[in-house]
Amino acid sequence: METISAYSAEVLRLLGQDTRLRIVEALREKEIYVSEIVTIIGEEQSNTSKHLLQMVKNGILRSKKASPSPMCYYSIKLDGVLAIIDLAKRHVAREKNGVHGEDAIPFVADVLKEVGQPTRMAIIAALRDRELPVAEIVQAIGKERSNTSRHLSGMVKTNILVRRTDGLQAHYRLTHPNILEIVDLTRKVVETDVRNRQEALLRGVAN
Repeated sequence: METISAYSAEVLRLLGQDTRLRIVEALREKEIYVSEIVTIIGEEQSNTSKHLLQMVKNGILRSKKASPSPMCYYSIKLDGVLAIIDLAKRHVAREKNGVHGEDAIPFVADVLKEVGQPTRMAIIAALRDRELPVAEIVQAIGKERSNTSRHLSGMVKTNILVRRTDGLQAHYRLTHPNILEIVDLTRKVVETDVRNRQEALLRGVAN
């Protein structure tokens, strides 16, 4: 499960960056050449290529040589990535009074980046349908209190969580179910991908 958690967090972290998010959006409908991607997102080719390689390495995208041309074209490899992004878009539209399209990209990236850490994903899962005090969150996720408190404070600042104080005790809850949906869907996408790769490997061995 730790592998799934780490992989899920890595997917969210990679999507939580403006350029990479724009690249995935450019590939929403079809596979395209790197030169076309550069034109669509308005970035330098060297920077675009760096982000493309990162996402290929981590299984979000695939690349293919366009023989006999030396150029590569790219497509989305990890099924479900667009659904994750669309959930984050809906969250941003709700939180930012209908901001959408290109204007929403930085906010969408921020949401994905903020939840793209194993500890934060565990906190979100612990707060699935309830409000909890810090001590119970610490117990639920099995992390040190100081580390947990640091993440909780950061998630309040970025509007992932809401904090309520009751005397000296702080309680936390999710700002909206969309946050949990993003985490749940990412885990499901990753679990399916891992299972498919394992099955493909077994078929290869059997053949």
